[in-house]
Amino acid sequence: ASNPQPAAKTYKLVVLENEYVRISLLPELGGRIYQVIFKPTGNNELYQNPVLKPSPWGPPEQGGWLAAGGIEWGLPVEEHGYAWGDKWGHIILPYEPTRAGVTVFMPDEGHLRAEVDITLRAGEAAFTLQPRLVNPSDRPVAYKFWLSAMLAPGPANTVGPQLRFLLPTDQVTVHSRGDDSLPGEQQAMAWPV
Repeated sequence: ASNPQPAAKTYKLVVLENEYVRISLLPELGGRIYQVIFKPTGNNELYQNPVLKPSPWGPPEQGGWLAAGGIEWGLPVEEHGYAWGDKWGHIILPYEPTRAGVTVFMPDEGHLRAEVDITLRAGEAAFTLQPRLVNPSDRPVAYKFWLSAMLAPGPANTVGPQLRFLLPTDQVTVHSRGDDSLPGEQQAMAWPV
């Protein structure tokens, strides 16, 4: 629109919480994890855009990527996929005294879809993600699956120079960067650094 105006909108929020962490999920916005609050400090460990609106990034046929922040699941094409803003379902995992969990999932529309289990255990300042891809057809499907975590640990809603990653791999690919010491976009680099 030539003159867009902000409008209030209500979304369903699903919360997992223990003594250290509160995780807020938005199933109606692609099943994204919107906040991870570290309760001892009160800080959101994820970047959170204060306004939810499509951005001009990504393939034009997507109509813009929703740079809302948090952790999102992108499928089936490169960039952030098409599923980031779709309404997903969710199922609360059966109660256990030592953990809380939820599964978010794309609707079954006869094509490749994602399901993600998010589990928070008692006494831990961490959570587990277990993504699954489901192909309901009997033929191979070409796809790309992105798990995009927009990190901003601390009170500033941005990354700082002390941020470090622990990944169990020997190589990573840089997608985008704000650090000129890293290789250019879409270039692989040895890991760990």
